[in-house]
Amino acid sequence: GKVPPAPEEIQGEDLKLRFISPLAKAQEASKVSSIERVWNFAGTLAQLGKPEGLQKLDAVKSVEEFADAVGAP
Repeated sequence: GKVPPAPEEIQGEDLKLRFISPLAKAQEASKVSSIERVWNFAGTLAQLGKPEGLQKLDAVKSVEEFADAVGAP
């Protein structure tokens, strides 16, 4: 199928289209789930008096990877 014309608001702008296959979407969803599980596990350990796990995690990198995986800008 053809791509319909762009809305007037973005005509003339450089656009990059990227097809994401269903398999790639599933892989990204798995990444999101993994990030959440690791942070939840580390948080549980911290509540039990073992905060060392949280010190091993990089919050900024986690947010960047999470945002990328869900397609956020």
